[in-house]
Amino acid sequence: MQSNKNIFKHILILCFIITVYCEDCAPGQHYFLNKCRLCFSGTYSPYGNRCYNCEPGTFAMALGSQWCDLCSPGSYTNEYGSSRCYLCEPGSYAPEPGMTGCYSCPSGYTSGGGATKCYKKKEEKKKYNFDYNYNYDYF
Repeated sequence: MQSNKNIFKHILILCFIITVYCEDCAPGQHYFLNKCRLCFSGTYSPYGNRCYNCEPGTFAMALGSQWCDLCSPGSYTNEYGSSRCYLCEPGSYAPEPGMTGCYSCPSGYTSGGGATKCYKKKEEKKKYNFDYNYNYDYF
Protein backbone atom coordinates (compact mmCIF):
# COMPACT_ATOMS: atom_id res chain seq x y z
CA MET A 1 0.00 0.00 0.00
CA GLN A 2 2.91 2.35 0.73
CA SER A 3 4.25 1.96 -2.82
CA ASN A 4 0.87 3.01 -4.29
CA LYS A 5 1.01 6.21 -2.22
CA ASN A 6 4.50 6.95 -3.54
CA ILE A 7 3.44 6.34 -7.12
CA PHE A 8 0.42 8.59 -6.67
CA LYS A 9 2.66 11.25 -5.07
CA HIS A 10 5.08 11.13 -8.03
CA ILE A 11 2.22 11.34 -10.51
CA LEU A 12 0.86 14.44 -8.74
CA ILE A 13 4.30 16.07 -8.74
CA LEU A 14 4.78 15.25 -12.43
CA CYS A 15 1.34 16.67 -13.31
CA PHE A 16 2.16 19.81 -11.35
CA ILE A 17 5.48 20.24 -13.15
CA ILE A 18 3.91 19.73 -16.58
CA THR A 19 1.16 22.29 -16.04
CA VAL A 20 3.18 24.89 -14.11
CA TYR A 21 6.52 24.76 -15.89
CA CYS A 22 6.60 27.75 -18.20
CA GLU A 23 8.95 27.71 -21.11
CA ASP A 24 9.23 31.00 -22.90
CA CYS A 25 6.69 30.77 -25.68
CA ALA A 26 5.72 33.52 -28.06
CA PRO A 27 2.73 35.70 -27.18
CA GLY A 28 -0.49 33.97 -28.24
CA GLN A 29 0.89 30.62 -27.10
CA HIS A 30 1.23 28.61 -23.90
CA TYR A 31 3.46 25.75 -22.81
CA PHE A 32 1.68 22.41 -22.53
CA LEU A 33 3.00 18.83 -22.69
CA ASN A 34 6.56 19.89 -23.49
CA LYS A 35 5.56 22.08 -26.40
CA CYS A 36 4.47 25.64 -27.15
CA ARG A 37 0.89 25.56 -28.42
CA LEU A 38 -1.41 28.23 -29.84
CA CYS A 39 -4.19 29.53 -27.62
CA PHE A 40 -7.68 28.54 -28.76
CA SER A 41 -10.09 31.10 -30.17
CA GLY A 42 -11.84 32.89 -27.32
CA THR A 43 -8.58 32.96 -25.34
CA TYR A 44 -5.41 35.06 -25.42
CA SER A 45 -1.85 35.02 -24.10
CA PRO A 46 -0.07 38.39 -23.84
CA TYR A 47 3.20 36.97 -22.48
CA GLY A 48 3.36 33.46 -23.91
CA ASN A 49 3.04 31.60 -20.62
CA ARG A 50 -0.68 30.77 -20.32
CA CYS A 51 -3.98 31.36 -22.11
CA TYR A 52 -6.72 33.43 -20.49
CA ASN A 53 -10.43 33.52 -21.39
CA CYS A 54 -11.65 36.72 -22.99
CA GLU A 55 -13.91 38.72 -20.68
CA PRO A 56 -17.57 39.42 -21.54
CA GLY A 57 -17.73 42.28 -24.06
CA THR A 58 -14.54 41.05 -25.75
CA PHE A 59 -13.63 38.27 -28.18
CA ALA A 60 -10.68 36.56 -29.87
CA MET A 61 -11.62 35.04 -33.20
CA ALA A 62 -8.23 33.66 -34.26
CA LEU A 63 -6.03 30.96 -32.82
CA GLY A 64 -2.95 32.35 -31.08
CA SER A 65 -4.39 35.73 -30.09
CA GLN A 66 -2.24 38.03 -28.00
CA TRP A 67 -5.24 40.06 -26.81
CA CYS A 68 -9.03 40.17 -27.01
CA ASP A 69 -10.81 42.78 -29.11
CA LEU A 70 -13.79 44.80 -27.90
CA CYS A 71 -17.13 44.03 -29.51
CA SER A 72 -18.03 46.80 -31.96
CA PRO A 73 -20.90 49.18 -31.20
CA GLY A 74 -24.14 47.47 -32.22
CA SER A 75 -22.89 44.09 -31.00
CA TYR A 76 -22.23 42.32 -27.68
CA THR A 77 -21.15 39.13 -25.95
CA ASN A 78 -21.99 38.18 -22.38
CA GLU A 79 -19.82 35.05 -22.35
CA TYR A 80 -16.34 34.35 -21.04
CA GLY A 81 -14.06 32.89 -23.71
CA SER A 82 -16.07 34.18 -26.66
CA SER A 83 -14.74 33.86 -30.20
CA ARG A 84 -17.37 36.23 -31.64
CA CYS A 85 -19.83 39.00 -30.86
CA TYR A 86 -23.56 38.93 -31.60
CA LEU A 87 -25.53 41.69 -33.33
CA CYS A 88 -28.23 43.38 -31.30
CA GLU A 89 -31.72 42.30 -32.29
CA PRO A 90 -34.10 44.77 -33.98
CA GLY A 91 -35.66 46.99 -31.32
CA SER A 92 -32.44 47.12 -29.28
CA TYR A 93 -29.06 48.87 -29.49
CA ALA A 94 -25.48 48.88 -28.14
CA PRO A 95 -24.06 52.42 -28.26
CA GLU A 96 -20.48 51.71 -27.15
CA PRO A 97 -17.74 49.17 -27.86
CA GLY A 98 -17.32 46.30 -25.39
CA MET A 99 -20.99 45.87 -24.50
CA THR A 100 -22.15 42.76 -22.62
CA GLY A 101 -25.78 43.20 -23.71
CA CYS A 102 -28.08 45.45 -25.70
CA TYR A 103 -30.47 48.08 -24.40
CA SER A 104 -34.13 47.97 -25.43
CA CYS A 105 -35.35 50.96 -27.39
CA PRO A 106 -37.70 53.21 -25.41
CA SER A 107 -41.38 53.36 -26.20
CA GLY A 108 -42.04 55.07 -29.53
CA TYR A 109 -38.57 54.27 -30.84
CA THR A 110 -37.17 51.34 -32.82
CA SER A 111 -33.99 50.13 -34.49
CA GLY A 112 -32.74 47.63 -37.03
CA GLY A 113 -30.43 44.72 -36.20
CA GLY A 114 -26.92 45.70 -35.08
CA ALA A 115 -27.98 49.24 -34.16
CA THR A 116 -25.98 51.77 -32.16
CA LYS A 117 -29.01 53.97 -31.47
CA CYS A 118 -32.77 54.00 -31.79
CA TYR A 119 -34.82 56.28 -33.98
CA LYS A 120 -38.32 57.58 -33.62
CA LYS A 121 -40.96 55.41 -35.25
CA LYS A 122 -42.55 57.02 -38.27
CA GLU A 123 -46.21 57.76 -37.90
CA GLU A 124 -48.33 55.78 -40.26
CA LYS A 125 -50.11 57.97 -42.69
CA LYS A 126 -53.83 57.61 -42.29
CA LYS A 127 -55.51 56.21 -45.29
CA TYR A 128 -58.67 58.04 -46.23
CA ASN A 129 -61.40 56.38 -48.14
CA PHE A 130 -62.56 58.83 -50.79
CA ASP A 131 -64.93 56.37 -52.37
CA TYR A 132 -68.10 58.06 -51.23
CA ASN A 133 -71.43 57.03 -52.59
CA TYR A 134 -73.21 60.26 -53.53
CA ASN A 135 -76.81 60.27 -54.59
CA TYR A 136 -77.48 63.05 -57.02
CA ASP A 137 -80.94 64.15 -58.00
CA TYR A 138 -81.04 65.41 -61.53
CA PHE A 139 -83.59 67.95 -62.59
